[in-house]
Amino acid sequence: MDFIIPARYCGPPRSGNGGWFSGHLISALHAEHGTSAFGTTSEVRLRAPSPLDKPLTVSPAGDGVEVHDLGIVIGEAKPVAPLELDLPDPVSLDDARRAAASYDPAGHPFPGCYVCGPERAEHDGLRIFASPVEGREGLFAAPVVLDEPSLEGVCAALDCPGAFAVGLNEDAMVLGTYTVRVERLPEPGAELVVTAWERARAGRKRLCATALYDGDELLASAAATWIVVKPDNFVQPAAV
Repeated sequence: MDFIIPARYCGPPRSGNGGWFSGHLISALHAEHGTSAFGTTSEVRLRAPSPLDKPLTVSPAGDGVEVHDLGIVIGEAKPVAPLELDLPDPVSLDDARRAAASYDPAGHPFPGCYVCGPERAEHDGLRIFASPVEGREGLFAAPVVLDEPSLEGVCAALDCPGAFAVGLNEDAMVLGTYTVRVERLPEPGAELVVTAWERARAGRKRLCATALYDGDELLASAAATWIVVKPDNFVQPAAV
């Protein structure tokens, strides 16, 4: 099975956005095993940067799947037990809009990111700028619209807001482990709210959780481990 990440869905330069990549891998997992991606929980481990616009190979691995680049495993996904998250109460759309409007893009390590890059134009990126919610200590939120809802889009929307909650503007970081449960896809063009909060820190690891809502309805939730990196070391050299 071929597996391609179009260049539009980058995170760091010349590398796939971890959330979109995870959603694509979860789709491949359920296609391989003939199961539903909805109402179930999947865990993704991202082991290396994912190249763009390049055919990758997906193969079964036990009850999961692996994706390979030149024989090297760069990601894997498998079904896991349901998430046990203490979800905060939903944030209103107005409060999420106010939070995102306060975002300061200075210091963003990957400004071209499909999900949260401030340099992406509207309708070319999701432009999700999760920021602190007034009166809700430790909780970040932002509005998000998925014009073409998909599992990849939902996983992308749940991705970067968690990094904002654990200090993306202070330290460059990339997604390491991502555990996702999607209940359903939103309607095209619906204005949703994504929330994010920190869970713990341990050395270079930052643990967070996120949730995606349509009004008061929970559409999806995730727990993630982010890894602090040196952005100059993470960026792959341009092809020659």
